Amino acid sequence: ALVSVREQARPAAQQSETELLRQREKINRSLDMLESYLSDGTLKTDTVNLATIAIACAVGYLNFRRVAPGWCVSRPHLVKLVETLFQRESFARTEAPKA
Repeated sequence: ALVSVREQARPAAQQSETELLRQREKINRSLDMLESYLSDGTLKTDTVNLATIAIACAVGYLNFRRVAPGWCVSRPHLVKLVETLFQRESFARTEAPKA
């Protein structure tokens, strides 16, 4: 996601659409993998752990930087996890401000 943010920060004439597409594909594959692991129970989410914290941070960054619009459309397990985590006071307090 950081590569996408940096690429988008470049002047429009210098941005590489190929690089942006490549990064979007990487992000989508990663999100698809997380969705798969959540749906089949590979990732345990019954307690807050390092994995769930990392997922919340990653998705929070995607939302804050707007590099993966629509990421939540076909990933209901990931959406549920992120919504559940950000209902916790500890997560809500550290969420990036809304634009």
